[in-house]
This record gives sequence, C-alpha cells and structure tokens, in this order.
Amino acid sequence: MANTVITVLAPDCRINLGMLHWFDALGVKPNIKIQRHDCTSARNAAVYDFMKGPGTHLLLIDSGVWPDRDCLAILDCPYNVAYMGHTATGGHIAHMGDGNLGLAFARLSRKALESIEPPWFEYERDAVGARIVRCECMVLCERLKEAGFQTHMIGTVWHNAELLERPGIDGGAEITTKNKFMWDQFENSTTQLST
Repeated sequence: MANTVITVLAPDCRINLGMLHWFDALGVKPNIKIQRHDCTSARNAAVYDFMKGPGTHLLLIDSGVWPDRDCLAILDCPYNVAYMGHTATGGHIAHMGDGNLGLAFARLSRKALESIEPPWFEYERDAVGARIVRCECMVLCERLKEAGFQTHMIGTVWHNAELLERPGIDGGAEITTKNKFMWDQFENSTTQLST
C-alpha cells in the first residue's frame, strides 16, 4: 500500500462522506481531482500526475463509490491490473469477473500503464462520433490485454451513479435507490468540496 497513489475523481466537486471516513480509518489522505470534464479527461490527468512521481501503483476511485473493508484487499493484491466489480452508470452494464475491467475502483501498476501509449482512457464512438459504443473501461481492458496484462476482479463495491447500486451474483444489478430513504441518505452523506 505504501507505494500506491490513491486518486479520487470528484465530479461536480462532490464526494460521499462514507469514502472520506474510509480513508480516515486507513490513515490515508487521497489526492482528490475535481472533475470538470468527462471522466476520461479526469482519469488521464490522474495518470499523467501519477507518472511524474515514484509510486508503483495508482488506485483510481470514483467519488460515488462506497468502499468497505472488503475493498482493502485491492491495496496489497499482487496483480498489475485489479479492480472491484461494479455496475456502470445507471446500471445498464456491469463490470464483473476476471478478464473484465471497471474503473470506478481500479488499481493499475506503473508497469501496466507504461505498456500502452496515452491517452490511456478514451471512449469508442460510432462512425460519426456522436454516440459512445464502448466505455473507457472496456477500451482500456482491451489495450491492456493486447499488451499482455490480465485483469483481476478482487471483489465488489457499491457504486453510486444515478442510482446506488451493487453488482448482483448473477451479473445483474442490485438497485437500492428505488427507496427514497436510500437516495436521501446519499444526498445527505455527500459533501461539497472547495474548488
């Protein structure tokens, strides 16, 4: 863990307090990147910053993730590419299983990142560039596989995008925010970051 640089991507300058408490319990102060552009730009900026320093691994965490003690396993895992399985924004796809990759909570080694040319994160778009046909997670996953790296799912994590969701055992999503109380809990457990 000592050589892992932790970067949280915070869209709209918001981060959930549960995540901040998790970091406090670990005694870790993460880098918090205010995400003013799409997530690919923010992720690429995080890697550029990481590459300037001495760290061996970069742990990228989206601000809507709710880590728990199971997430600690990713900090000391032996893999070059590891992630916590989760559903993607809105629950329309799930990043689950070895051979897949979800970037909401992912640990990438310097070796893996150096094996591919920047930009590391980019969407695959349709022929006219108007619609995203593959997310940045899957594009990076393919590039890493081509470079000889395997991806490993270490566990699962809650991912709050438009919904508070956690991957189900069958690869579907366990949606919990149809309950207004849960949504209110999320709204009341985020904090505004200064810009």
